[in-house]
Amino acid sequence: MKKMNNVPMVRIFGIIALAAMMVFTIACKKDAGRQQQPASSAAQQTQQASEAAPAPAAVAVTGVTISKTTLSLKEKATETITATAAPANAENKAVTWKSSNAAIATVDAAGKITAVKAGKATITVTTSDGGKTAACEVTVTAAAAAPAIPNGKYENEGRYGKTAYEFSGNKWKYYGGEFYEERYGGTYTAQNGILTLIRIHDEGTDTESYKYTLVGKTLTLISDYESSDFIKQ
Repeated sequence: MKKMNNVPMVRIFGIIALAAMMVFTIACKKDAGRQQQPASSAAQQTQQASEAAPAPAAVAVTGVTISKTTLSLKEKATETITATAAPANAENKAVTWKSSNAAIATVDAAGKITAVKAGKATITVTTSDGGKTAACEVTVTAAAAAPAIPNGKYENEGRYGKTAYEFSGNKWKYYGGEFYEERYGGTYTAQNGILTLIRIHDEGTDTESYKYTLVGKTLTLISDYESSDFIKQ
């Protein structure tokens, strides 16, 4: 009977030993986790501190200067001026342009000024950041009027042979062709540098316009495609 009672006791001791080993293993793992936790927590704290740090503040515009503060232009002339925002490392350097009198001078988004007619206007540039301003005073003077075209015949030796315009009073004639002969004519006006030719023919009238200059005996006619010099005979 004693021999049979020893068997359960051995089993009980085995179970106790196994349980003790399991408890020891779990305790070791927890201890290892506690040893690694400080390093992980330090990394998290560094990351959190980095995320919490404020971003660098944008550099604001403190002023603006303009390439010309005064400008004189003839009617129809153009000129572009530039604006420089300060400081050089400002984040937003955008500007807008405005004319005080667009009937005298206009300005586009790139600072290109166009003289319209005689008078004075102020061109102002304004920064988008901070509303800083600078101004250019523009004086527009009238363009010299082209002189009237004296009566006479004005000839040109061009790539199509000899051609000519003859003016008399308010009438004109055109000469050309293979035999250099009168081809057609009509009436004309010459005002403000624009020569307007009204050609009269059987079916009615046609109108042609040229810009022109007259220097000495040279009459220069300027179209959208070319310019031609005609010499007074």
